[in-house]
Amino acid sequence: MLGSAALRPPTAAVFSGVALIVAMLVVLPGVAQAAKPGNSPNAKACQKGGWQDLVTSTGRRFANQGECVSYAAKGGTLTTQNPYPEAKALCESYGGSFHVGPHLVDPSSGRGEVLWECNHWSSNSMPEFEDRHRRLNDECVRAGGLGVPAGRTVNEHGEEGWNSPCVRLP
Repeated sequence: MLGSAALRPPTAAVFSGVALIVAMLVVLPGVAQAAKPGNSPNAKACQKGGWQDLVTSTGRRFANQGECVSYAAKGGTLTTQNPYPEAKALCESYGGSFHVGPHLVDPSSGRGEVLWECNHWSSNSMPEFEDRHRRLNDECVRAGGLGVPAGRTVNEHGEEGWNSPCVRLP
């Protein structure tokens, strides 16, 4: 009799062990999934040129969209850091899209750095163009650049505008 009682497992201990295993199977996959960043919604902020206005949590800029998406998808913290808020406000008031550099003007020679760009801004007349271009140029000089050229552009909808990069030479 003593031998048969020793072979019979206690019911409460078995039930507790099974409950613990079931709890681990239910909870642990959820924890593992939560810890795995996957394709973060944060990574979407890098798309459509957004990477140009984003930096890492340490302030490092991204070389391209793929680098930004990879960083964000792995759980990296993205922040916006625009050291040129006046230029951005001016550009956007002209209907342009503003992007912060830096990137090289001429990658083959390594000369010249674009600090910021105001893309596809518009004007209705030559005097208005001259005034807006002068103001963008003044903001570029304040930022340490040489000034902004104005290049004619046409967007995907056939609308004409101007692109103006603020350039600094080394």
